[in-house]
Amino acid sequence: MKAEEIEALLVEMLAGAAGGKPAKWLRAVGTIEILPITLNPRSNWRVIARGSADDKAAVELAAELVREQHPYVTAGSD
Repeated sequence: MKAEEIEALLVEMLAGAAGGKPAKWLRAVGTIEILPITLNPRSNWRVIARGSADDKAAVELAAELVREQHPYVTAGSD
């Protein structure tokens, strides 16, 4: 999966489970940062969430659930 696909999956999951508009969750998800796999063997991505403490907690929980199925991402939009 690409980082953009992880972002879209998180937004869809959060809008469906927590409610609210996708645009709100897109802002809350913030940035998907791709990490060097050599330093992060469990997963090569993390979310830099934004917003309220509750929004950040929801994003982190969703990220953990998604990471179980998609631990590695690639860069790019092709």
